[in-house]
Amino acid sequence: MIRARGLRLDNPRPTPGARERLLDGIDLDIREGEYIALVGPNGAGKTLLLQLLGGLRSPDAGEVAAPAPLADGSGGLASVFQSPDDQIVGSTVERDLAFGLENRAVPSAEIRRRVEEALDWSGLRTLARRPPHLLSEGEKQRLALASALVLRPAVLLLDEPTARLDAIARERFFAEIERVRSERPLTVVHVTHRADEAERADRVVALAAGRVEREAAGAEIDRSFVQERLISPTTFWRMDTEPLPLTEDPEDPSVRERMTIVRAEAVSVRAEPAGEILRSVDLELRTGETVGLVGMSGAGKTTLLSVLAGLLEPTSGRVTWHRNDRSSVGLVFQEPERAFFEATVLEDVAFGARNRGLSPDEAHDVAREALARVGLDPQAIGPRLPESLSGGEARRAAIAGILAFAPRAVAFDEPTTGLDVEGVHRLQDVLGRLRADGVALALASHERDFVEAECERAAVLADGTLRWSGDVDDLADHFPVR
Repeated sequence: MIRARGLRLDNPRPTPGARERLLDGIDLDIREGEYIALVGPNGAGKTLLLQLLGGLRSPDAGEVAAPAPLADGSGGLASVFQSPDDQIVGSTVERDLAFGLENRAVPSAEIRRRVEEALDWSGLRTLARRPPHLLSEGEKQRLALASALVLRPAVLLLDEPTARLDAIARERFFAEIERVRSERPLTVVHVTHRADEAERADRVVALAAGRVEREAAGAEIDRSFVQERLISPTTFWRMDTEPLPLTEDPEDPSVRERMTIVRAEAVSVRAEPAGEILRSVDLELRTGETVGLVGMSGAGKTTLLSVLAGLLEPTSGRVTWHRNDRSSVGLVFQEPERAFFEATVLEDVAFGARNRGLSPDEAHDVAREALARVGLDPQAIGPRLPESLSGGEARRAAIAGILAFAPRAVAFDEPTTGLDVEGVHRLQDVLGRLRADGVALALASHERDFVEAECERAAVLADGTLRWSGDVDDLADHFPVR
């Protein structure tokens, strides 16, 4: 089905400490109907290999043999990327579903039939005429999968497609793939950091430093490999640290001295045609406190964070910041790569420090320290183009940029997305240091285990409404989905 031999991809802009070869001599055979999981740390080359297999870029050496589309427009390959915005092109949901079929010259009547079927089995029927930019991240990813499967491909390439999905949306995603696989042969190549997803595969291929490190059947992944390389509930446990207090001791000086950095009062946000995205939400962030925001896709978490950071004006209600300074709240976006704008990673991270009035040399020193704090080598990463970073590297660089800016509160939108195990642990270290420095934190996450490990307080959003808030030890009673 797919045969790769001697794949090599050179680093077009090697920097000190960086690999000269991004992929180095990859051989891979994938049988028809086989489910392959590609795993490995951030920067191992997983996405690059997927791009070579899919013909999205050419290797510097080696060759790939893969099936081409048939005369009726079926067969060939289809991809679902980590960021659905990278592949959604239609002006409405139904137009996006039709786009790939039109490109394969499928007859109009057949296009309409397949689009109607896809709207039903994807659960997107009620959103058929909605512009994609008004969809939640989970809805966008459902659309991306539907737009791929509507082509009836022989091979489906998945690049961490569930990274931004909640547990229910994740199960729906895989249920749809299994439905198709039960009806016809479908080969799947899936890049993932999650242990539960790798275990679905017939075979797991682990990459490290651009090479195949090991292979194993999905059901035979040993426990040590899971703990070292793949995300599982135990990833978020911090066995070497004191547990976070689940309730506040009013006699604790750090509690008595807490001040409010930002407060939202009866905040509502409305956008057409989606309607009300937030409905009369109250929330405050206080120094040294970590608040977890949980909820299903489309609940309003990202919108609320944008309001708290002063990036979105509420339709009604009031937001107040400490000393009326909106810049006191920093936001790490769900898609950090879209926030980069400088020529190099170092310059981008240094931007916030320069805005604090530091000289260029001082700003660069602060930026290097911030990169090191998130586990990125300043010498290797600093000179690189931001767009050359892997998803996990981009997220850590974005966090470094916020650290360099030194805000009094930081809002993180799905901060574990795209991170490997080391990246998660680095993130936890950063969060701990920020708390110790008195920074207020808000974490919007689908990972309940992560929220329970990191937060003192939690808030549950559903359909734009704050349904519950309280001590994190009570979260499971109000948000049972992991």
